[in-house]
Amino acid sequence: MTAETDSVHTENEGRTIHFTVDGEPFATKEDDLTPREIMVLAKIDPANHFLTLVKGREQISYEGKNDVEIEMHDHIVFVSAKTGPTPVS
Repeated sequence: MTAETDSVHTENEGRTIHFTVDGEPFATKEDDLTPREIMVLAKIDPANHFLTLVKGREQISYEGKNDVEIEMHDHIVFVSAKTGPTPVS
């Protein structure tokens, strides 16, 4: 490692990334998380739900992609949705 890479490595250590799932705040020190890991942190059952990443007006669905790594950044927003048919009353 050079002094430059040591400096970059040290700057990233301990960095906390804040994000929300369904409006609830969460934090991580991981640079990448899977939808499954995010749902487990949010106490959402990944077997019955999926995540959607909200970027302004754009929405990126992770339905069926629970193990894809998502690059985390501060203030990233997710919403969850239940998989399967919605019961009609």
